[in-house]
Amino acid sequence: MPAHLALLKPHIEGDKVNIIFRIQRRVAGGLESFVQGVYKPFLMSCLRHRYSVWAVFVALLMAVTGLVMGKWVPFEFMPKVEGDVVTAKLEMPKGVPFSITEEEIERIEKAAQAVGARYLDKEGEPVSVHILATSGTQPFQMGFGAERIPIGSNLGEVTVELSPAAERNISADEFIAAWRDEIGLIAGVVELSFRQETGASGNAIDIEISGRDLGMLKQAAQYITRELNGYAGVKDISTDNRKGKRELIYDQITPAGRAMGFSLQTVARQIRQSFYGEEIQRIQRGRDEVKVMVRYPADERRSIENLENVRLKTPKGDEVPITEVASARPQRGPASIHRVDRKRSIKISADVDRAKANANEVVSRFNDEVLAGLSVQFPGVSWDYLGEQKDQKDSISEMGVKFIFALLGIYVLMAIPLKSYIQPVIVMSVIPFGIVGAVAGHILMGMDLSIMSLCGIIALAGVVVNDSLVLVEYVNRHRKEEGSLIKAVHNAGAARFRPILLTSLTTFAGLMPMLIETDMQARFLVPMAVSLGFGILFATFITLLLVPSVYMMLEDVKRLFGMKSK
Repeated sequence: MPAHLALLKPHIEGDKVNIIFRIQRRVAGGLESFVQGVYKPFLMSCLRHRYSVWAVFVALLMAVTGLVMGKWVPFEFMPKVEGDVVTAKLEMPKGVPFSITEEEIERIEKAAQAVGARYLDKEGEPVSVHILATSGTQPFQMGFGAERIPIGSNLGEVTVELSPAAERNISADEFIAAWRDEIGLIAGVVELSFRQETGASGNAIDIEISGRDLGMLKQAAQYITRELNGYAGVKDISTDNRKGKRELIYDQITPAGRAMGFSLQTVARQIRQSFYGEEIQRIQRGRDEVKVMVRYPADERRSIENLENVRLKTPKGDEVPITEVASARPQRGPASIHRVDRKRSIKISADVDRAKANANEVVSRFNDEVLAGLSVQFPGVSWDYLGEQKDQKDSISEMGVKFIFALLGIYVLMAIPLKSYIQPVIVMSVIPFGIVGAVAGHILMGMDLSIMSLCGIIALAGVVVNDSLVLVEYVNRHRKEEGSLIKAVHNAGAARFRPILLTSLTTFAGLMPMLIETDMQARFLVPMAVSLGFGILFATFITLLLVPSVYMMLEDVKRLFGMKSK
């Protein structure tokens, strides 16, 4: 701290002065020469042309905002973080025997072993450290110990733990691409998707469409899926509108059946009674109640052929074969039925290869080119985003509202000690321009903006006001002594140059270890550190040049309206 360094006394041994004191004296002398020879003349020129200074900084802010809005600096919800765990999720058609699913899972596992052995880490070991293969369930998708883990003979999953990112020469995405090629085509597969486990909140694209006309809804789902296939970088496209097990549909009564008094309702009830059973009695056994069900014997309920032998009772009590009453047709039923607001719904999900495309840019184009006219092309069908896009919308909205309350709190906390409603505006004028430094930092580091970048920008708002507050407070204390306002502001900038510069430089130096960190867990926070570090550096120029100019501009406004300066 500058105040602590000022108390440091030189240690003199004969004619030799302590080396720390010599370094301190040289640095102080160099800064003083820079302040007197360069900064003070330049600051005076800025104060005399204060409106031009304001225009230059506003132009910079508008240019940076244009870069972000024009997608020159892409925005993605979660930062690109290299994962150490990759997962392949397999889904076969409903009703597939467990043995077939197990066979395909073994094939996927062997492919992972082959790719892992092909690429070695820095120590010469395979990049695939551990492999977990499961058939009949997908535990890793929902997390071990979750209440609703997907279970079924048609489901399987293979999870590969890779060596740490810093120790291998292949990325997780490259491993997935090689793994996919090694597996090849799987006959009859419903879905085979790959993902790397990072801090992301799910698939980049999750669209839910809903409507009352199921046929129209299916057509819309096919249309969306087909259009998504045409976008570069979009992968692992799937829907939850999948066919389930094979079944027989009785939807027509024969003329003879109608003549005997049968309806679809009576036929369905009697088929249910034959195979599921009909409760005829309940027997109390201690504290338990036992249901007595009447149905066909077990050996007459084992196969679909037994259904043809079912005999139905007519309203008169006669028994007739079911084949004389109703006709059946084979069909695959839906694997699952989803509804939203009592309307049928279908979810379409896809991921985006971040090395080939930006998820937000793909979504923006898809909205304009496909979803905007969906309701016109398919009447009665509505759509909405789920997953990452919904989380992004909610998070940014919530951050915006809370940021406004934070700014209000900053204003109140400064208005009380400064005893002014205007001067806090001078201090807070630095906040929007900190974005310039944050965006410039992302450009220099070759990074996209993310939600963590926004967190850094919000944190920056509370940090950068400190330097401005120091400068404004100094002007308030010395403006009467100097006699001239412009002289007081000019001297304040020179007097506070060193503490403002040192504060910014030490803060940036403190963030440097995180800026250059390569560990996966730490890289998740790098965008926040970039926003803070480079934002504070740029805020130094704002504090030393723009804040004094704004101070003079507000005094001009006071004089214009005849307001008395305190």
